[in-house]
Amino acid sequence: MKRTLILVLLVLSCAAIFAQVGLYNLAYDMPLLEADSILVRQGFMPERPDSPTMVHYYPTNNPKVESISLVVIPETYRLAGWMIKYNPDNSEEEDNRVFNSLIECHRDWFKNYPETGQIVWLLNEGKTVHLVYLDSGQLSVLYYNSAYDNLFHSTSQAAPDQPSEGTEPAVPEQAPNAP
Repeated sequence: MKRTLILVLLVLSCAAIFAQVGLYNLAYDMPLLEADSILVRQGFMPERPDSPTMVHYYPTNNPKVESISLVVIPETYRLAGWMIKYNPDNSEEEDNRVFNSLIECHRDWFKNYPETGQIVWLLNEGKTVHLVYLDSGQLSVLYYNSAYDNLFHSTSQAAPDQPSEGTEPAVPEQAPNAP
């Protein structure tokens, strides 16, 4: 009986690790409708969707966040990743709170890349979290999934770990139609 209980606890703890719940309680492979419900409850409203790979949400009551963009797998309507853009007028203290929230979510298993100005958490199976200031000075957090690289950028933009001047880590421009 004890062995069974220990095995169940081990399986549950592994499942929690692989769920990779991130900021704003979003998770990789989460159904779009569930993500929508979570964001709406937190005071974010979507813009009218018109693309199968991207939905942008804007805050109604959170001046610290500019937008949250969901990257959607069009065949399954599940999250491949997401990007949070913070208000460029946020203070250094507010930006530090974001960093500390990421440590709470993903522990302190990150690597600093001074050459690209990023801090990256290596999660699992090609999933990473990138904390980076865009060229505009705006803090952003990108939850990236290399299995769906094509959904995150086009050939004219840099890869998520190498923002080019005047651009952010690349994501499609528009929002998907909900099923």
